[in-house]
Amino acid sequence: MKQTMLKAASSLLILGGGLMCAQFAAATDTDIVSADVKTCNIKGSVTITIAGVNYLDDLGCANPTDEPAPGENKNSAVNTTTVGVTALSNVAGVTAPFGDAKYDNSVANKTILTGTAGESGLSLVQGLVQSTDVAGQVTCTAVSGSSTLNCTAATTLGTTTVNGSPISIPAQPIPLNYTIALTGLNVGINLAGIPVTVPVSGSLILNELVVTGLNTHNVTIAHNPVHLILSGSANALGSGLVGVSINVIDATATKAEFALFLATIVGESVGLQFKPE
Repeated sequence: MKQTMLKAASSLLILGGGLMCAQFAAATDTDIVSADVKTCNIKGSVTITIAGVNYLDDLGCANPTDEPAPGENKNSAVNTTTVGVTALSNVAGVTAPFGDAKYDNSVANKTILTGTAGESGLSLVQGLVQSTDVAGQVTCTAVSGSSTLNCTAATTLGTTTVNGSPISIPAQPIPLNYTIALTGLNVGINLAGIPVTVPVSGSLILNELVVTGLNTHNVTIAHNPVHLILSGSANALGSGLVGVSINVIDATATKAEFALFLATIVGESVGLQFKPE
């Protein structure tokens, strides 16, 4: 089977200790023990499956930022960055990528964590999905003495195409987890010099928000402005059934460890409410 999972301009908020590296004592004016904000315009992995055997390639991280202490870390480029692997060229490309990781506790009794990432041009999986002026941001604010962590997440996109054809997207702000079904697409892979075309289908998720680790100290909010998931398979001469799994993320990540509270989601809102243990 071939599975393609692509995420662009995503924002990952991790609340709690243990996810997303370095922890430290900070932000003592609120209930946050530690926090970390990261961005990465391209990261992920590609797995090629041949006759039931998986071959994994990690894409690393393009244009990274990381702010594990009060302060701000920015990174940007004016050129185009393209990422691919031996069997699958042009997995993702970003033009003029930018990232901004900000950890702010300059206001008394308040901590504000903000991750922003985007690019002027985005191309996913050999150009099957393209978009201009992509930007995603997640911001979470903790106030001392409050049981609520207030978070907002947003995505902005310019012109977006699938397989070369413009698609209609909702007026901005784009609703959370807006999903578009995709069919009739093809991805080309190279098996030792032999080209193989694999038909795929799946979904394009815009302004995706994924929350994990509720009711613990380790809560993660992942915000993915563009998330592409494709799957399919094909028979290749001499190789049998061939599949691909691709996971590409244009991401911001934020972590905050709370000493006295456990997290739980508040309805369908982006906000997280913290309850005493």
